[in-house]
Amino acid sequence: MWVEFAFQYQKMLSDYWIGSVYEIFRLLRDRKLADVPLGFSEVLTDLELIRMPLEKHELPKDRKLEAPLEMIRNPPKNDSTDIYVYDPKDNRRAHIMGFGVSTKTGSVIWHGIDIASKSDRWIERRDLADRSPLYLGTMALVLWLIPLRAKQRNPFEAHSAATRPIDNSGAAPRRLRQQCARAKGLREGVTHQFGME
Repeated sequence: MWVEFAFQYQKMLSDYWIGSVYEIFRLLRDRKLADVPLGFSEVLTDLELIRMPLEKHELPKDRKLEAPLEMIRNPPKNDSTDIYVYDPKDNRRAHIMGFGVSTKTGSVIWHGIDIASKSDRWIERRDLADRSPLYLGTMALVLWLIPLRAKQRNPFEAHSAATRPIDNSGAAPRRLRQQCARAKGLREGVTHQFGME
């Protein structure tokens, strides 16, 4: 039974991952919480191309379309409904994004359509994950430092009204690096265990 639903579980978890990571990147960009390093906007663009069709069933930034798009259904039904028109002004519009499995890594891939550049491409979840750790680590550090700088109560200590003193010794970044290294080791262990390399 596990074999029958393995891809469905993988796809479901990958879809949730996209929505969560997109929100972290959007928060970093919108609130200007961290310096924008090289490659940040490319990862965010890829996340946007996937998230909009996944969560809203529409093309990202479809308001920029000058005319309705003629689309081909994926996977095809091999009948007259394979070709349909996507009109951003139609309230009944819908776009179900194409997806599959990467033959290179076994990761979920999605077919993203970029209206701004008038192009399309397949985007792999594993590739996004490999390009994201630097930014996710930055976000974890920012979220850890915000309560400290404001001298607010630590949200993880539910029953304590005491505040944690600001740590200027460099231990916080060191702990973050250690946690990231442990998480990476766990991720590698899981991928080896399930043959997802």
